[in-house]
Amino acid sequence: MKLEKNQKISNAENPLQKPEFFGLIKNFISDLPKRSQDIIEKRFGLLSEESETLEKIGKDYKITRERVRQIITDAVKIIPAITAIGEAIVSSTLSTHGM
Repeated sequence: MKLEKNQKISNAENPLQKPEFFGLIKNFISDLPKRSQDIIEKRFGLLSEESETLEKIGKDYKITRERVRQIITDAVKIIPAITAIGEAIVSSTLSTHGM
């Protein structure tokens, strides 16, 4: 699933909203700086019904949406396993649901 800059993810499309994945992802991001954790949680809807746009998150932190994107990218680089596990989770979820 590729997101555009201001696109939101609905719960139905967001495999990270599945309860079994929430704790796993929270564990992976727990060692990140607090701001990075908050941004990831907001962008991927880990704490609420929907994800927030890069622009909305940027306004909350008084940074550009490009900087928000960079923070997310840097966080994923810090925790390389999150990408492999995330891909496996998404792949598993999609195959389970016949997608």
